[in-house]
Amino acid sequence: PGVGLVLDLGAVRTVTRVDLLLSGAGTSVEVRMPKAKAGSAPMKSIDQWTKLASADDAATQVQLPLAQPQDTRYVLVYLTSLAPMGDGYFRSGIAEITVHGN
Repeated sequence: PGVGLVLDLGAVRTVTRVDLLLSGAGTSVEVRMPKAKAGSAPMKSIDQWTKLASADDAATQVQLPLAQPQDTRYVLVYLTSLAPMGDGYFRSGIAEITVHGN
């Protein structure tokens, strides 16, 4: 389980890396792309997305390079674990996303 943000790049682009500025060190995060080419981003299940990169217990600034460049229009930044805030509370946020590629 998790929560994510779908980015629409406007057209198919070659993605090589995603940089994140997070609020909350200790967040676990994944970068995903749709398994199937479609005219819109799949929104029914995380199973419709392929994991391309991830970081567990990430710092507030994290670079997520992809093993290979990927052509996609949609990118999912998916938080799988939130940063601990103390007293049993957890919170994370995404302050900035930079998608690198062509």
